[in-house]
Amino acid sequence: RLSLLAGGGVGRVLAIVMTRSGDEIPSFNDRVLGVGLDTLRHQEWSICVATSREKAQVMLGVLDGGYSNSVVVDSELASAILRARR
Repeated sequence: RLSLLAGGGVGRVLAIVMTRSGDEIPSFNDRVLGVGLDTLRHQEWSICVATSREKAQVMLGVLDGGYSNSVVVDSELASAILRARR
């Protein structure tokens, strides 16, 4: 986790490490097998579900990166996202 944070990562989506701006960090993602984040951008529906304020930075990356067009979050996370946007 410390190396992820030191590399600018704020969390994982589909096991892919991303920055706060929604960019992938290739050095962390070399071994990931599966659907890539770019695939999410081209789907008619991409729903992201998350809870807890600790996920605010990665949710901002999801939103800023255009990886989801719908989100389901709890009130704690929604408040943290809105505070971070100010």
